[in-house]
Amino acid sequence: MAAMITEFERTYNCEAEKGKNVIGKKIAEARKLKKISIPEFTRRLNRYGVKCGVNAVNKWELGYSVPTAYQLIAVCLVLDIDEGLSYFCSDLKPLLNEIGREKLEEYRELLITSGKYAPEDEEYISPEKIRELFMPLEIEYTKLAAGAGKEDTGLPPSLRFVRRTKRNRGANCIAVVDGPSMEPEFYSGDMVYVKYTNTVSPGDIAVAWWTGGMVIKQVGPDRKLHSINKAYPFGDKSEDDHVRVIGKVMGKVEEGELPSERELFLINDAFSEEISAFNRQYAD
Repeated sequence: MAAMITEFERTYNCEAEKGKNVIGKKIAEARKLKKISIPEFTRRLNRYGVKCGVNAVNKWELGYSVPTAYQLIAVCLVLDIDEGLSYFCSDLKPLLNEIGREKLEEYRELLITSGKYAPEDEEYISPEKIRELFMPLEIEYTKLAAGAGKEDTGLPPSLRFVRRTKRNRGANCIAVVDGPSMEPEFYSGDMVYVKYTNTVSPGDIAVAWWTGGMVIKQVGPDRKLHSINKAYPFGDKSEDDHVRVIGKVMGKVEEGELPSERELFLINDAFSEEISAFNRQYAD
């Protein structure tokens, strides 16, 4: 230990390390290796009393500010940095190279999934609990046109997992909006929950088929479909125009309803049978 301290005393230069943003880069490196998003990182830091947000972590990683010694200890605990504070020195030669650390992390995730290990800062979530928290929904390949219509591509759907909420209870699938005609309520690229039904009321957002393809439109007081964005009129079409309502939009898929990378890892294990069955169904 004495030799190691002497080596640090001989080579360590505070200003040089700060100028190279060594601490910030090391934090970013360790966080990405753990596959932890910045919002998730701040949540875990909060467990150790570190009250910081996404902006603060961004500033650490970019070198605009540095964490205190107390915060850095919490960073080590969250990111499983066994070397302690010495990890944040540029001259550190880790026991394992990047490939070795990735293999170690993969093994650790396998242990967590098996239930044989649950780190102190991560509550173990059983497969049964994961099934209670999340549900699978098909996401349709044909997008919902916020415009004239999208023809059916004939391509199979993909599978997406979302957190169960009161908002999406009863949803049958997820669809993607394409085009500007439903702005500012829905933007191109938004994912929405769809419930299959041909019963809609004025004010509802409907999913419909017509000769131009599949569309997302609002039901007007006269029960005709129209665009929210008046710059892209749909023509207030109804069943008389060969429009057939096939579903109702229950709301947008929010970012907080999507699983984290760690949760997705656990989902793949908890829903392995459903995923295999889905892949077999659309194998051709």
